[in-house]
Amino acid sequence: MRVVQVRRLFLGVGVAAVALAVSACGGPGRTVERSETEGGSTATSEAHPGVLAGVDPCRLLTESEARELGLDAPGERRDVSKTLTCRFKRAGEMRGQLAVAVTPDRALDQLNFTGGDVQETEVSGLRAKIVRGATGDICTVAIAVSPTESLSTDGNIGGDVEAGCKLAQQAAPLVLAHLPK
Repeated sequence: MRVVQVRRLFLGVGVAAVALAVSACGGPGRTVERSETEGGSTATSEAHPGVLAGVDPCRLLTESEARELGLDAPGERRDVSKTLTCRFKRAGEMRGQLAVAVTPDRALDQLNFTGGDVQETEVSGLRAKIVRGATGDICTVAIAVSPTESLSTDGNIGGDVEAGCKLAQQAAPLVLAHLPK
């Protein structure tokens, strides 16, 4: 009889501990998703808005930063499909533009750079790619902001790919500094 009571007590404590652990992990405002992994074990991941959710690309470069880069400010918002884009024009002898593009639904490796010269790099400690010539004379610095999101700066300066790369590379860390923490 005593062994049965001890087992019931142990089982009750175990169920309470599991319930407490589950409620602590889920917490208010969080959704916990379970998925099967190879070998039959379960992995847990939290569903939450990404870093780029609600980010306005025109606010990722201040007017003074734009002017320091030789760009007119403020930029002009032009979204294409699910990519949020802001274009800053460049006046003067070397006309062109800088585009800041926020892609909250595509990871860096999901971006199409077919036909371009792709170089792996880092920007402000984040994995990135410098892409020359995938789209005409544009040079792109594409950055992995999270495992599922990316951001890019695209420089286009009068047909000079290297001048476009210089502009895109100078703008990239400035833009990253204005992302929500």
